Amino acid sequence: RVETSAAPDKPGSADAATGASQPVLAADVSSVTAASAEARHLSRQRAAADKRAGSSSSGATWRPPSGESLRFYSEFESMNLHRVHRVGETEYNLSMAIDTHTRGHTQWYYFRVRGARAGVPYRFNLINMQKGRSLYENGLRPLLYSEKRAAVEGVGWHRAGDDVCYYANFFPRTLPNGKQRSYFTLSFTVSFPHGGDTCYLAHCYPYTVTDLRHDLDSLTATDEGKRLVRRQLLCRTLAGNACEWLAISNWSDAQLRRPLRLERMFERRGSGSPKRAVVLSARVHPGETNASYIMQGLLRALTAANDIAHELREEYVFVVVPMLNLDGVAHGNYRCSLAGRDLNRLWDSPRRSVAPTIAALKSLMAEVSGVTELSLFCDFHGHSRKVARGALTDSSTAS
Repeated sequence: RVETSAAPDKPGSADAATGASQPVLAADVSSVTAASAEARHLSRQRAAADKRAGSSSSGATWRPPSGESLRFYSEFESMNLHRVHRVGETEYNLSMAIDTHTRGHTQWYYFRVRGARAGVPYRFNLINMQKGRSLYENGLRPLLYSEKRAAVEGVGWHRAGDDVCYYANFFPRTLPNGKQRSYFTLSFTVSFPHGGDTCYLAHCYPYTVTDLRHDLDSLTATDEGKRLVRRQLLCRTLAGNACEWLAISNWSDAQLRRPLRLERMFERRGSGSPKRAVVLSARVHPGETNASYIMQGLLRALTAANDIAHELREEYVFVVVPMLNLDGVAHGNYRCSLAGRDLNRLWDSPRRSVAPTIAALKSLMAEVSGVTELSLFCDFHGHSRKVARGALTDSSTAS
C-alpha cells in the first residue's frame, strides 16, 4: 500500500514500507554450480549471437570472477528485480520477478545499481523474458538514470546501452497447457558515467503511484486548477490504495459551491442541453508506463488556459481515471493485479472482490450514460512489440 503523496526527489526514493532498501548481492558463480552452468551456456549463446552479428565474443571462455561485485537494490516503489548471478568479471545474469500470483508476465524491470567503476563496460543479461518478439530487436534501448549526472549536468532518464540483443535461450519453461517453450534473453552493455554513483536501469520511463499523486496535487494546487478539476474517490483497491477519478470541465459558481453529484454535473451555465461526457482511463497494465505520460500530457492540455481547452470544457465533462491498477504499479508487476488477474480481460463481468477499480469504473460509466450522452471512452495502453501508433475507442453507452 502506498500512502505517501510527496514527489520523489529521485528515482526509487519511495522505498518499500518494510524499511530502507537492502542490496540484492550478486551471487559469486564460482561457488554456485548451477549458476556456473548457466554462465557457460550463456557464453555459448553470446558467442553464437556475436558470430551472427560479425563480431568476436569476449565472453566465449568462462572464468570465475574476481574483485568487488556490483550491488543491486530492489526495495522501492515499482521496482522489479528477483535474482542476480555474477557470471564474469563485469557480467551479470538477472532474473525478473513474475507478476504476483501468476506464472509469468516478465517484461518490466526497474532496479538500482551501486559500486560501478566509471567508463567500465558492464554486461547485463535479463534471462527470463517470455515474449518471442520485442522492440529491443528493432532498436529499443534500456533507460538509465545517474544521480551524479543528474546533479552535475541536469540529465535525467535517458536511453543507454550498447550491443543490445534479444534471443531465445536454453532455459525451458512449461506453458499452462503443458507445452515446452524457451525463455528469452535481453542482453546489453552499459558504461556508467561516474564512479561511486547510484544509478537506475528500467524498461521504460518509470511512473509510480507517488508520481501520479504528485501530479494530481500540482494540478489542483492553484485556484484555477481547483475551479476546473474535481477530485473524487472511485474506490479502494485490494491493497487499500485510493483510486481517484477526476471530473474536468468549466463549472458554474453554483456547481462549485455544492458537492459533486452526477445528476447535476452535466448542467450548462444558463440553460440548454446537458454537456456530453468523455471517459478516459490508463494504466490497467502496470508496466505500460508510457500510458501515464500520455495521460499526464492530456490532463495538462484539458486544463490549459487557451481557446481550444476552454471550448472543450464548455461542451464536455471529462471523466478521468488516471491509474486503474495502482496495486500492480506499486508492486512492480508488468500486466496483472495483486490477485494475479489481467484487469483488461475483466470488463464484461467485473467483480468488486477481484477487480474493484474495473467494477467501479464500469458502474460509473453506466450512471453517466443514464444522465447524458457518453460520447467517447478511451483507455490508454503501451505495447512491447508494435511500432505503430493508434487508438481503439468505444463510443457506445456502457451497460
